[in-house]
Amino acid sequence: MNVLVTGADGFVGRWLCRLLVELGDSVRGWVRRMPKDPIHGVHYDVVDIVDVAACRVAISSFEADGAIHLAAISNPREASLIPTLTSQVNDLGAYNVASCMPNRTVFLYVSSCHVYGAPEKNPMTEQHPTRPAGVYAKSKLAGEVSVRQAKKDALIARTFHLCGPGQSPCFALADWANQITSGASPIVTGDTSLRRDYLDVRDAANAYRTLIEAGQLGATYNICSGESVSYETLLRWLGCKASIVEKNRIRLNDIPEMIGCNQKLLNTGWAQRHCLSDTMKELIGTL
Repeated sequence: MNVLVTGADGFVGRWLCRLLVELGDSVRGWVRRMPKDPIHGVHYDVVDIVDVAACRVAISSFEADGAIHLAAISNPREASLIPTLTSQVNDLGAYNVASCMPNRTVFLYVSSCHVYGAPEKNPMTEQHPTRPAGVYAKSKLAGEVSVRQAKKDALIARTFHLCGPGQSPCFALADWANQITSGASPIVTGDTSLRRDYLDVRDAANAYRTLIEAGQLGATYNICSGESVSYETLLRWLGCKASIVEKNRIRLNDIPEMIGCNQKLLNTGWAQRHCLSDTMKELIGTL
C-alpha cells in the first residue's frame, strides 16, 4: 500500500513508519522539520498542516491508498498552556489534511480516549457518551467532527494510554523509567492507585495499519487492551523499589479507572502482541 503518515517523527509515528516499511508499504511522512534520525525507507515532506494550501501541494505528489493522521499537540498539560495553537493543530489541522485527501484514500484520524471524559461504565464502548474535559480532550473531539465534515467515510481511532521505548519523559511511565535508570531513589510519582488501560505503542501502530486495510469506513474504533492496570503494578514491573508521591503531581478529580472495550477492533483481525510487563522491562533496558 501507499501510506501517508502525518506526525511521522513523533513517538507513535516513528514506530508506525517502521512497521509500514517492514510490511513493504511505500511510506510518505509529513513532519514539522526534517528528522535528525530518519527511518530508512520513509520519504519525508516538511508540511505545516495548519496551512491547507501546503497540504494540497504535498498530497498532490503522492497517490495515497491510506492516510493515518497522527500530527497533534498530544500532551494534555502542554495543550492547556497553548489553547489557541492546540485548537489550530488538533482541529483545523485535522480538517485541512482530511479535506485534501482524494476520495479513494482511506483516511484514519487518530483521536483519544479523553474525548469520553469520566466513564459512566467500564469498559467503555465506542457508543459511550463524549464529555471531554480540558483543552486537549475538547480539541480532539472537535477534530473528529471536523474530519467527518471533510471526509464522511473517515475512520476514527480513539486511542487509550500508550507506552513503549522512545516515549517522552513528559508522560508518567517514561518519566518513572527515566528516574530509575538515572539511579534516583526513591522515585517521585503521582497517585499510584489510579488504574488505566495501557497498550504497547507497537500494538497501536499495528492497529492503525489494520484499520486502513480492514476497518469499516466511517466507523469509530477504540485502540486499547480491554483491561486496566494500576500504576502501582506498573511501578513494580519497572523494578521500582521505593517511591514517594509528590502532591503537585496529583490532579484534582482524576478518574480512578478507565478501561476501553476493544471487541470492535478485535473483529478486524487485530491482536495484541506485546505483554505490558515486558514493555516495562524494555523501558529500563532489562529485556
